[in-house]
Amino acid sequence: MYELMTQILPANNESARSYLVRLSTENDYIEVKQLFSHYQDVKTINIASSESSIVECVCNLVDEANPASFWPVSDEKQEQLSYLIDRQPVACPFCMRDQNHLMKDWQLMPITHCAKHQVQLVEKCPCGEKFNWDSTLIEYGCSKCLNSWNDIANHCQVEKMPDHVLHFHRLDFEERALFLQDLAESIYRVVRPYDSMHNKIKLLPTIIDNWTDVAQQGYALLTNIDAISTWCQSLANVRHQYKALSERAVFFPVHELQDKLQGNWLIKGIKPSYLSFAPKNELLSESTMTPCRIRNESTSREANNTLANEQLRHHLDPAGFSEMFNCKMTLVRKLFQLDCFKITANTKSGRNTIIDARLFISSIMACDTEDPENTLYLSELEELKSVYLLSDESLAFEIIAARLPLHIDKTKKSLIDSIKVNEQVIIHFLENEYLKQSGVVFTQVATARIIGISRTLVGQLGKAEILTELDPTVANKRYTGISIANFLSNYECIERWGSVHNVAPYTIKLALSKNKIEPIFESSIYKKIPKLVSILNNLYHPSCHKRKQLSLSL
Repeated sequence: MYELMTQILPANNESARSYLVRLSTENDYIEVKQLFSHYQDVKTINIASSESSIVECVCNLVDEANPASFWPVSDEKQEQLSYLIDRQPVACPFCMRDQNHLMKDWQLMPITHCAKHQVQLVEKCPCGEKFNWDSTLIEYGCSKCLNSWNDIANHCQVEKMPDHVLHFHRLDFEERALFLQDLAESIYRVVRPYDSMHNKIKLLPTIIDNWTDVAQQGYALLTNIDAISTWCQSLANVRHQYKALSERAVFFPVHELQDKLQGNWLIKGIKPSYLSFAPKNELLSESTMTPCRIRNESTSREANNTLANEQLRHHLDPAGFSEMFNCKMTLVRKLFQLDCFKITANTKSGRNTIIDARLFISSIMACDTEDPENTLYLSELEELKSVYLLSDESLAFEIIAARLPLHIDKTKKSLIDSIKVNEQVIIHFLENEYLKQSGVVFTQVATARIIGISRTLVGQLGKAEILTELDPTVANKRYTGISIANFLSNYECIERWGSVHNVAPYTIKLALSKNKIEPIFESSIYKKIPKLVSILNNLYHPSCHKRKQLSLSL
C-alpha cells in the first residue's frame, strides 16, 4: 500500500471523516477521494461508506491510528449502533470558528445540540446547501456560497438544551452506547406508536426528518409519566379490538419496549391496564411509513393512506405473535399456515411471514361463543390429551384451525391458558374430524386408549380388517386415524360408552340383552344401528354425566 508523505495525529474526539479530510489536505490532495485511491487495492470505498470501512481505511493509511478513538461509542456496541452515525457533515458553527475538525459526537443523529454552546447542530448552510466533506468545510465554512463559520454562527440561536443531550453528556463514555440503544428503541415507538412490531431498526433514520423533536419525545417516553400515560391511553383507544384476547395484547407495544430496554427507566416500572389507563381519543402523530420496505410495499393494495397505515399498525411476525400471546414458536408457525391468515396478502420478510393480526383476532372473536360455565381449560383435559397424544399447544391448534366454539378467559396471560372449550364438543371433533386427517396414525396402545378396549382386542380388530394396520408384519403395530374414526362411527364399545356417559356396563348389557341385540365382536362391541342408539340414549340422562375428566378403560 502507498505510504503517505505526511501523517498527522487526529484531534481529540475527532470524527474519522474529518480526520481523512485533514489528512488529504496535508498531503496536498484537492479532494479526499484521491486519498481513497491509495486504499483501493484493499477495498473500494468513498466518504459515504460505512463507519467501520472508514475507520478501517484510516488505520491502514496511518500507522499510529487507534480505531477505538474514532468511534463515538464503546467497542462492543460500535457495529450495532453504526446506523445512528450520520455520514454527512454535522457541526456546531461556534465550535468551528475556533477549531479545524468535526467532533465524532456530532455525527450521532439523536445528539442534536452542542453541549458547550447550547445551539442546535447544523448540517447545511443558511444558503440551503448541505455541507460537503472538503477542506473548505474544515478550514472556513460553506464551499457553495463561501459563508464563513462566523457567518453561519450568526444565524444560530442559543436554546434550552434538550434533556436527552444533557443526559448523554453526563454519562461516562462506556455508558453512552446503552443509552443510545434505549433511546433509539423509544424513538421508534414515537415514530410508530401503535405498531405491533418494530423491525428493521437499523433503517430507522430513513423515515426520520427531524431528529430534534423525535429524540426529545423518545426521551420523554422513557422518563416522563405524562408522556407515558398519554401513550398508554391512546393505545387503549386505538388497539381496543385486541382486548378480545387480552389486555397484554392491547398494550403490547409498551411491553415490547420494556423488554428491549437495557437501562432502569421509569417506563419499565409501568404495568399498563385499562384500570390504570382509561382509553383516550387522542391520536398521536406517526410516520406513514415504517423502516421496512417490504412492509410498506405490502400495503399498496389499500385504497388510501389511512387504510395502509391501519394495516401497518397490525403487522405481526412469528416472534412478535409468540411474545404478544405468550405461546411457543412451534404453535405460532403452524397458526401462520392457516387459511384465515392467507385470505390477505401475507408479507415475506426474510424467513418470516408477517400477517395482519386483526385476522386472527376476528377469527377468535367469531368462535368465542361458548358459555364459560360449560367449558374446561385445556389443562383440565389431561386424560383426553393423553388418549389422543396431544399437548396443550397441539390441541389449541386443532381447536383454532377447526374454528370450534370456545370461550376466551381474558384474565389469563397466555393464549393457551385462556382457551376454554366444551368437553363434549372436543370429543365429537376428535372422533369425527381429527382422526380423519391425512397422516394421523396411532400405536396399538394409543388406539386402545381411544377406542376404550384392550390392546389384544385392537390386534384382533386389525386382523379382522375392521382397523387398518399400516404394516401388519412389524411388531410395533400402528393404525390409521381414519380407520379408528370409521370404527367409532359404525361400532359402539359399551365399556367406552359407559365411561363417557357414566352408565355401568352391566346396566347397558342388560338393556341390550332384553332387546335381543347381540355383540358382533367379542362381548362388548356392537354394530351402531338405530335401535342400539335409541336404547343407549334412553339409558343416559344429563345428570349422570361426569363434569370432570373422562377416564377411559383399557
